[in-house]
Amino acid sequence: MTVGDKSTFAVEYFFDEQYPKTMGYGKIWVNNKFIGTEHDLIYLNGYLLGTLGSINEAKELSSEFIEFSRDKLFNTLENPEQTYNSRHRVTNYTFTDDFSIWAYKIDNEIVLLWKILRNDSFEDLTDYPDTVMQERIDSKIFDSVLHQLKSEFEEHGVLTK
Repeated sequence: MTVGDKSTFAVEYFFDEQYPKTMGYGKIWVNNKFIGTEHDLIYLNGYLLGTLGSINEAKELSSEFIEFSRDKLFNTLENPEQTYNSRHRVTNYTFTDDFSIWAYKIDNEIVLLWKILRNDSFEDLTDYPDTVMQERIDSKIFDSVLHQLKSEFEEHGVLTK
């Protein structure tokens, strides 16, 4: 099932009938690019929603970094000696352990910056580009998709009211 529009922002999830409804598979789509895999079993109410929550908590990027290229910014944020980088790291859950993901806000947008770490784990990641990706999400669209996803999860028993 897909909530949202993959060409802007969407969350795709699948249940695994062999497990409780809280478990399944998921992908986050931003401008037709995805993060996640449909082959790694996860807790939908924990890992998928947790990752989205971490993205939603993104902080404004310091003005000194605004003009950096995506590669330079990614490498700067990846540098463990930088003390500010934890403000932008998207919490690494099992759902996203094949990716390094960073998020920040500019005006009314959330900017995601990510790179695949391993593309040999799952079939749908085999041909995944190993370059740094950077995409923007309108905050209102993000909020709307997150709200709709939570409603669907409540409807399917993934979340309880």
